[in-house]
Amino acid sequence: MNTIYGIVFKIQRFSIHDGPGIRTAVFLKGCPLHCWWCHNPEGQESGVRIYHRADKCLSCGRCVALCLASAILISNEGLSIERSRCNNCFRCVDDCPTNAMEMVGKIMNVVDIMKEIDKDIIFYEEMGGVTFTGGEPFLQFDFLYEFLIACKEKEIHTVVETSGLTQWDNIKKASRYIDLFYFDIKLIDANMHKKYTGLSNKAIISNLIRLSRIHDNVCVRVPIIPGITDNHENIKKICKLLKIAGIKSVEVLTYHSFGEYKYNWIGTEYKLKGIRGLEEDKILGIKQYFLNSGINVKIKE
Repeated sequence: MNTIYGIVFKIQRFSIHDGPGIRTAVFLKGCPLHCWWCHNPEGQESGVRIYHRADKCLSCGRCVALCLASAILISNEGLSIERSRCNNCFRCVDDCPTNAMEMVGKIMNVVDIMKEIDKDIIFYEEMGGVTFTGGEPFLQFDFLYEFLIACKEKEIHTVVETSGLTQWDNIKKASRYIDLFYFDIKLIDANMHKKYTGLSNKAIISNLIRLSRIHDNVCVRVPIIPGITDNHENIKKICKLLKIAGIKSVEVLTYHSFGEYKYNWIGTEYKLKGIRGLEEDKILGIKQYFLNSGINVKIKE
């Protein structure tokens, strides 16, 4: 059970926002989508990466001297990492006096992580368990699949949070070991979806419909992003899709910019800078539309 390795960028214990009960959330690295509002952008890239935290940096130059690949440069504009040169030796991470050089992602096997989960099992009781999130968990399918089996061998409740963008065969194969799916539906219009996430939603919609036919515990999550996903036409089309799929529950995720600082950290533009969350009355209006369509809805902050 310890032959397949995966890349994890965070293990969050005692989580109460990633499924029922108290949970251990395991964040798998890599995602095919690049949503403008993503609050874990450091998890989008596959592989282990080194990022520079300018807010912690003393500009002492120690990392420059340590880097044998000459991948770290300091100029008037600050410190930069030449990715094509970096060989992930992590000398800069190990020796930075302020932890301004940070490694995101750790190579682990299932046995390694199950040891961490074993510490939390006592807190799960009847409702809790393990949630696989990311990133997109299905991007590391072999690792995810082995991990799910290990959890079910210990009778641990499992949740997978997914964008739905993966091969159908992967979803079908893993579904027997997943107690609850959280399935993101962001935009129905194909052009809008590609603009704001980077890729088509054709496979996502198809996978949701097919999954609903073989699994009876699928909750759709809809992020409400001001000016992007909150318009009436998009909500109307999402309701239509849910009716086709026979899905009766949805979680509306309100917009927040808590992850904005991470974009500076990883050197990527935050395209929604200055955007504020919707007023409460508009959120309640969206909720009411789902309810009028016969769909149970929860608002998640």
